Amino acid sequence: NKDTRTAQYLSLFVDDMFRKGLKGMSSDVEIDASLEQVVTVFRFLQDKDVFENFYKQHLSRRLLTGRSVNDEAEKSMISKLKSECGHQYTSKLEGMFQDMKLSEDLLKQYRGSFAGSAGSAAASSMGLSGLASSIELKVSVLTSGFWPGPPGAPCELPTEIQDCCNRFETFYLAK
Repeated sequence: NKDTRTAQYLSLFVDDMFRKGLKGMSSDVEIDASLEQVVTVFRFLQDKDVFENFYKQHLSRRLLTGRSVNDEAEKSMISKLKSECGHQYTSKLEGMFQDMKLSEDLLKQYRGSFAGSAGSAAASSMGLSGLASSIELKVSVLTSGFWPGPPGAPCELPTEIQDCCNRFETFYLAK
């Protein structure tokens, strides 16, 4: 176990399983059995921290792109890792799920603030043009300590999209 490839390959296997492999499994019993097999191999890893880093990178990509087949299975996997290694090992993974849930709720509130007749008045008072209101905005508000990697570099957006981002930022900061 001096080579860290075992941890990397196990994480890749889990990533592939959550993106594609669970589709063929019809019952929760089958899914749980597969996860239990992964945890059995995980118990023999000496590089659990290396596995955690790779797993965190793969999980973040699955969450941000919406590619996970089954969120309940993801949470079950994290629960199994927690029982093996303790709360501290999985706290960042759980925080990633909390960030995604809070972002989803926040985006619903933001969209709800423009709904109905009051929404069209709010839209016109905020200066939403027909083009800008047709842009679908999907925002994920992330806690920097939970997610892997450095924050993204700022980029220059087209003015219509920048206006949408500025409106969301105003909404978010007002909360």
